[in-house]
Amino acid sequence: MEAADYLLKPVRFDRLWQAVERAKRRKYLRAMAGRAEAMAAQPEPSPHEDGLWVPTRAGAQFVPVETIDWIEAQRDYVMLHTATRSHILRISMRALEERLDPAQLMRVHRSAFARPGNVVEVQRLGRTISALVLGDGAIVQVGPNYSRAVAERLKLAE
Repeated sequence: MEAADYLLKPVRFDRLWQAVERAKRRKYLRAMAGRAEAMAAQPEPSPHEDGLWVPTRAGAQFVPVETIDWIEAQRDYVMLHTATRSHILRISMRALEERLDPAQLMRVHRSAFARPGNVVEVQRLGRTISALVLGDGAIVQVGPNYSRAVAERLKLAE
């Protein structure tokens, strides 16, 4: 392990803060480099991505697919909703559908994806599924064209 910074006494708070931030940044970059090496060592890559890079003010943040609870379209962008926060990404739903593993996130509407394991309630309008209630309380609308596939995926009798 190497030093990220050094401080001279008397220590000013702003200088201490800079040193801590520098150490955090280096730790994060090492973790990302280790992750990249581990991904490069995999013999056969999956046709689907295991995460998405989301732009931030400071650069980009990796959002693993397994942390995404549901996704909604917002014009030319999509909102990736996780348990702790939401991320905005400029991508079309069609392009996103090609990149995501349907075993993890299923398309439930022309403008929404949901994680089947997070569904705690199904709302119906007549005999068709109209919405899914997720564990965090979010209600995701189900399109009429997707209702049958959602019912089959959730193993519900229509």
